[in-house]
This record gives sequence, C-alpha cells and structure tokens, in this order.
Amino acid sequence: TAATGQQALDLFHAHRKDVVCVILDLTMAKMSGDEIFHALRRIDPELRIVLTSGYAEATVMQRFAGQQVFAFVEKPEPLDAVIVKLQESLAKQ
Repeated sequence: TAATGQQALDLFHAHRKDVVCVILDLTMAKMSGDEIFHALRRIDPELRIVLTSGYAEATVMQRFAGQQVFAFVEKPEPLDAVIVKLQESLAKQ
C-alpha cells in the first residue's frame, strides 16, 4: 500500500515484476489518481488497474472511457466485493 501518489509509483517501480494488478484510489495525497493512472499507463500500458472512489461508477468510468480500466469499486465497498472485482479483473485476457 502507498500513502501518496509518489510512493505508489516508487513501489510500483521497485516491485514491477511482481505486480499483476493495481487497486488505485482516485483520491491520493500529493498527486491525483488521474496522474497516477496515466503514469502507470506510461510505464506499463497493459497493467490491470482497478479504480476505487467515492464518486459514482458512471461518473468515473465516463472520465476514463477507452483507457483500459479493468474494474471499478465504489467506496465504501465490503471486502468480499473488492475480492470479486479483483478476481474478475485478473480473469480478463
């Protein structure tokens, strides 16, 4: 886990070969979720990214239309729902 956007990017760089999916909260300290999303895409265009936000799914998905978002989890969501979204994301080819 990362507390700030830069920390998230640093962790991704450090563990890139081990990361198969990222759960990205769109509200991060010191860097927006949008900025982190696009930075991750520049590093790895095929990375599976699951977005999470307190905003409505339709609003977020419209904002990220055509940008390879694998799933969306609206907060607050119970852990079992997050697990299902992750499983769906990882099952996609």
